[in-house]
Amino acid sequence: MVGGRAPRAAKTDRGGPDPPQPRRTITVEGVRVQFAGVDDPHLRRDRYNQISGPVDVRADVRLGVTHSPEPRVLDAFTADGYDLVLAGHTHLERALARRVVLDTIESLFSGLKDDAVLRAELRRLFRWLKDRGVTALITGERGDGPAR
Repeated sequence: MVGGRAPRAAKTDRGGPDPPQPRRTITVEGVRVQFAGVDDPHLRRDRYNQISGPVDVRADVRLGVTHSPEPRVLDAFTADGYDLVLAGHTHLERALARRVVLDTIESLFSGLKDDAVLRAELRRLFRWLKDRGVTALITGERGDGPAR
């Protein structure tokens, strides 16, 4: 218990992310998308057995989501038939990465509406990559709206 609340409630009360539902299928503009997600496999909190099993064959796209890209979990998602597995929380130093791809930059900064804040965050990102000696390929999309 944290402050009289369960750890999950305490984390989400502070604005932390709500953990993904273990397995769910939704329809977006006529496309059926199946999602399955696990907590941090690096800390052995993934509980993949709760979502394991064949994917929904009626889904058009099947996405797995994991906190970190541990091979045993990536392999399990692949064996179950997921089309794409998204993993976050990878530390460049731990992965010994020298090159990264950010596709697209909008996925990182789409919530920033203030141009000055956006520019400052871009400078901060580029400085962070440079300080670590990382080469980055960054893609962007031209929006439909007016240029900013």
